[in-house]
Amino acid sequence: MHLTLRSNSFIVACHEINDPFLSYPSNERRAMTPKDRKNKRLIGLFLLGCVLFNYPLLSLFNLETMIFGMPLLYVYIFTTWIFLILLAAIVTQIRWRSHSKSATKTRR
Repeated sequence: MHLTLRSNSFIVACHEINDPFLSYPSNERRAMTPKDRKNKRLIGLFLLGCVLFNYPLLSLFNLETMIFGMPLLYVYIFTTWIFLILLAAIVTQIRWRSHSKSATKTRR
């Protein structure tokens, strides 16, 4: 086992190590698969939901204004919730379609 340490940039170069936790990936860039892209979109969607349902935005809509007989805060929460559900359905439907298309191509 041969380790080289560079203190100025905190880089550890691991040579002749077969442990995947210690060795860095090669310089080759791996292309993102459709599954990787969809997973990143779902993570982004989750983070968007966290931002939309967090305190600063909720406090902007906490007014005594009524829309269709409901407080503005409730309208904001339900419309945002529906919007996030629709986005999640679109993302997962795209994943399902791309997966089913690749499955039909492999069958032929």
